[in-house]
Amino acid sequence: MPLQLPVVSPRTRALLDKLLAQLARILRHVKWGRSFVTLLVLLNMRSWPLVWHLRVFAPIYISHARIMMYVRLPHIFSPKRMRDALDNWLENGEPGVPLGQHPLHVVRAYRSWVGPDDGDFNMHMSNSSYGRALDNARFQFAAAVTPNIYRSLGWMPLAATHYHFIREIPLFGTYEVRTSIGGWDNKWIWLVSRFVKPPKNSKRRANQTTSPFANGTSNGRTPNEVGRTILSQASKTPEPDGALLYTVAVSQLCYKHGRITVPPALVIAAHGMTTSPTSPPSAPPYWSKIRPLVLCADGMPQLKKFYRGGWRDVPEGERWWEDAMRGLEDEIVAREEVFGGLKMRLERVREMLPGTEVMGVGF
Repeated sequence: MPLQLPVVSPRTRALLDKLLAQLARILRHVKWGRSFVTLLVLLNMRSWPLVWHLRVFAPIYISHARIMMYVRLPHIFSPKRMRDALDNWLENGEPGVPLGQHPLHVVRAYRSWVGPDDGDFNMHMSNSSYGRALDNARFQFAAAVTPNIYRSLGWMPLAATHYHFIREIPLFGTYEVRTSIGGWDNKWIWLVSRFVKPPKNSKRRANQTTSPFANGTSNGRTPNEVGRTILSQASKTPEPDGALLYTVAVSQLCYKHGRITVPPALVIAAHGMTTSPTSPPSAPPYWSKIRPLVLCADGMPQLKKFYRGGWRDVPEGERWWEDAMRGLEDEIVAREEVFGGLKMRLERVREMLPGTEVMGVGF
């Protein structure tokens, strides 16, 4: 007996066709929705857990990878040649090492863009995102310009950051953070970071520009007045390549080895920077005195001991880091007076409110 299909009325068939069409439409929306969610997750991947750590410490990972690829692997069967090659790499070959350069002329650029996780309701970079970008820019600068403080297990804690917002960075816009040394005293070092939009077709690299702060003293002004004007002074200094200036930030940091504070001039000189640079940059005259200290293969344990307080035992007339900064005393004093005004300004605010009880509000 032949199989007979049930007879479906036209009305039922129309209803089934409508249901199938609705199901197909829902499936299409699910497909597009899945693609949208995937795209949204990828665009915000910089805010995933642990991604901040990967981005901040990326210069260290890249440096280790370069050493492994260009030094250790080619000389894996010859330890003596590996040590010599490592010394040569750390002294001359590693990108960014400022051997023989002027400390106030060294600039490093960190490049990034404003993603959805960086934007606010005004469709531009939110205030909180500047701090995250500065974390990356500061660490990239420190890892490139003063790497042996980290190699000897030292660190560089942040004490304060001051911002001067000039114009907004639009959502999905690209920018550079150009960081340089603004000045230092016996304890603190100030880094100046300028958020800029590089000009199109610019052939000049930010890493070849100079520090944006002009010479100057307080001229009798109070520290509070100096603090109000220092960032304005920086914001009016044009970029050498004509880049558009977005924001200026000044970070106050210090060098630490354990609980010992290391003078910034010592760390700067230990990386071969000098006030008498040559072109092309080369090792300064005092470099032969400290070379055994600062090379990993020969003397990193000695450098660690030196940073931890050994520098205090060096007689006054033999302190090579002071000779390295010779001729820069007046400039550093002027800058210290200017940048110190920012620090004193906040300290005065704290002293104005002794014993103030902090009230918490819950929502």
